Amino acid sequence: MGTTARPPCLAGFILQLARFLSCPRPSACSSLSASTLGLRVHRLCAKPDSSMAAPAARCSRASLLAAVFAAVLLVLVAGTHVDAAGTTTTAAAKSATTAAAATSSKSITATLCTKGVRTRKELRDLTTAELDAVKKAFVMLYKTGRIAHYVNMHRDNSAVAHNSPHFLIWHRAMLAMFEAEFLAAAENKVAGLPYWASTLDAAEPSKSQVFTSKYFGSSSGCLDGAFAGFVHDDDGKCVSRALQQGAWVVEPVQAILTRASRNSYSAFSTYVEYGSHAAVHNGVGGDMANLLKSPWDPLFWMHHAGVDWFWSKWQAQSAANAAMYDGKHNNQPVSKTEDVNGFVANDLLDYQKTLCYVYADPGAGTPSTNTTTSTSSTASSSSTTSVPATKTSIDTKSTSTTSTSTSTPAPTSRPSPPDWLHGLTRIPDLGAFSDDFLASFQFPRARLDAVMSHVRVAQRWAGKRLVDGQSLPSLNDVQNIDLGAVEKLLTDAAASLADDAPKTVSADAAGAAEETNTPGKSGAVAQAVGSGVAVLAAVAAVAAVVV
Repeated sequence: MGTTARPPCLAGFILQLARFLSCPRPSACSSLSASTLGLRVHRLCAKPDSSMAAPAARCSRASLLAAVFAAVLLVLVAGTHVDAAGTTTTAAAKSATTAAAATSSKSITATLCTKGVRTRKELRDLTTAELDAVKKAFVMLYKTGRIAHYVNMHRDNSAVAHNSPHFLIWHRAMLAMFEAEFLAAAENKVAGLPYWASTLDAAEPSKSQVFTSKYFGSSSGCLDGAFAGFVHDDDGKCVSRALQQGAWVVEPVQAILTRASRNSYSAFSTYVEYGSHAAVHNGVGGDMANLLKSPWDPLFWMHHAGVDWFWSKWQAQSAANAAMYDGKHNNQPVSKTEDVNGFVANDLLDYQKTLCYVYADPGAGTPSTNTTTSTSSTASSSSTTSVPATKTSIDTKSTSTTSTSTSTPAPTSRPSPPDWLHGLTRIPDLGAFSDDFLASFQFPRARLDAVMSHVRVAQRWAGKRLVDGQSLPSLNDVQNIDLGAVEKLLTDAAASLADDAPKTVSADAAGAAEETNTPGKSGAVAQAVGSGVAVLAAVAAVAAVVV
């Protein structure tokens, strides 16, 4: 008589399943798994005393079926998926990883960058005073021979810094050295080295405000405006541009490739070097299309800071991405302990800690247009007034202190952020690379062809979403991009970029994958499955009551 009656096996299982299905978020259900759910059902079915022997025998079989049933349901409703690398990841784990990465960044900047963190802003987010300081800094660095110094550095290291996994990390090191001198020349009137988000101009480069007297001057002929008179120190020819017809890599395509290459730093580096980076160098033309001359143009520095911004977006996908550095150069694997232009590679990966800068996304630093003056909360100035021009001169702990500045807002006239970021009416094809550009940059043809085929797949996928009226992927939401079956095509292809014969992907194959599993279909399937589970649970509950 002292024994408490237990519910029938099926009813007990339904109670446990209902508890799982009612969880408000995946993390709240972390204690429930297929095995624990089955175990709980087994315990419900276990005999409390000898008088329950017969029911227990029947329940032992029911608990086994319940465990199997629980496993199937958990897979369907928990949001678990297996990515291209074969790693099982739940939505809760993704959130935890992102949160951990964010916490890590905050703790790093709080403990090591004790005098502040420099903020690199998109060049069109600069105030008029900041933009003037930027132009004056380039003029001073040109007149004092420091631009020539970096032109020579870039030329002398071209074999290491290009067509290899060193591309991103070597240029990050050079940018860090240049930034120290640049900020001193700008009299610390800007918070950090500005960057150019070329993806914003990629659809129609000829219409970009960057090529106006307000910003960096004409798109054709010798540099003008603040940079008039810039000439090479070796041949005396003027630094020039010759804007080419054709589009560059637009943001949705860059975001897709960023996601598809998430499992390999070297693959992402190749995508950027042969994709967005190459398209702009070729497109701007003139000195920018010449590997050995390009640093003469101030746009080179804005462009490569933008390339570094792309990398920061790739790193932000996870803690693993933030620390990833792989690939081979001259058949030798790269190493996090190797010297990269005077820096330890691992220090360059953790740029917020060792170089003490962050990026403000485009539009985040746009000055207010409601008043004649603006106070910038993100503007920073260095506590030092001059920086020796050597690679060991960067003081990573005293790079900036928070300050306020009053200035007239920059006379920007770009559209509001939604149109500016995603107001594309089509996904344009890339402009053709010129023969002179290809001869100068010497991209291996097989690898270039492979990358271009991957770009076309990304363009097709984004174009289909545009036609279907779906939202386009953004660099601000890379980790949540779901490419469906096309993702596997691209991740497999990206993994092959380090091979001597990297994979190309045909548009036909991509189209077939889309027909099999179009983007967005997985969400509809999940919703249908969820509805089916609810119906099944209701039926089971009724059956339990009847039993």
